[in-house]
Amino acid sequence: MKQSWSHVAFSIFFSFLFFVPKVAAVSLSLDVDPSTAGIQSSRAVVMGNPVTVDVIVSDLTDSLQGFEFDVDFNPAVLSATSVISGGFLPTPFVIENDIAPPDVNFAEVNLGVSTATGNGVLASITFNAAALGMSDLVLNDVILSGATGPGSIFEITPVTLENGKISVAPIPEPASVLLLATGLAGLFGVRKYREYDSRR
Repeated sequence: MKQSWSHVAFSIFFSFLFFVPKVAAVSLSLDVDPSTAGIQSSRAVVMGNPVTVDVIVSDLTDSLQGFEFDVDFNPAVLSATSVISGGFLPTPFVIENDIAPPDVNFAEVNLGVSTATGNGVLASITFNAAALGMSDLVLNDVILSGATGPGSIFEITPVTLENGKISVAPIPEPASVLLLATGLAGLFGVRKYREYDSRR
């Protein structure tokens, strides 16, 4: 009798281990360098230059009907200039597009019947590198809404958040200016040497 109970317990454990569906986490990432392949979480930029940050959704298996998020940033280093839809939803309608330092707020819903799954860009934010320093970019207040049919809306969970970081560096000295200065100093030295040599 003891052996049959252990057999039943093992069978129940085995069935839960292999037959309970595993929930994969959807990922929401900040790509601070969209022109480089893959998601880049950190980047150095030169002061005064614009920088685009994409908000990317990955591994989305449920049908996305709408989303909202905030991205916090350091307003002493960056100034947000715009946020636009990434075109991931088939029929997007922007319901919030607000730049209120220290954050950018964006929300969008799908007005069409078809929805989106997979990977893609939800929105693009443009910042200006206003001052020297470093700014963390932090996703918060994230809600992804899915739909299984008309009037059947649910929140997609869990969502893994991957933040970013931008470092602002000073404007570099142009190499040609340094080369010119070195050349002028060399000419001045040669001239002084010749004057000294001619006096002897």
